[in-house]
Amino acid sequence: MALGILFIELMRGYKELLFITFDPEMARVSGLPAERLHLLLLSLMALTIALSIMVVTATIVFFLSAFLSPRKRGLHFYPRAIHGCCRRLASVGERLRLP
Repeated sequence: MALGILFIELMRGYKELLFITFDPEMARVSGLPAERLHLLLLSLMALTIALSIMVVTATIVFFLSAFLSPRKRGLHFYPRAIHGCCRRLASVGERLRLP
């Protein structure tokens, strides 16, 4: 859900964000709300970094637990690990308090 919101915001204001990124003074002179766009750009970058960290963490935990598990557990371990990773990724929306 959060990635969808991020993608929609980027596509909706792509030209303005590109303009403010490369020449903020010219964007301000052109009449764009430069301060608001700058804060939006920083917020989108922070959201992207936070989501990436959560996904990478869940992936690392899954693969490390899969490789470090004892052999006697066999295939019974993998459904629980996959379920745990799915729960971890689903908690992203809860942590960001998204609808």
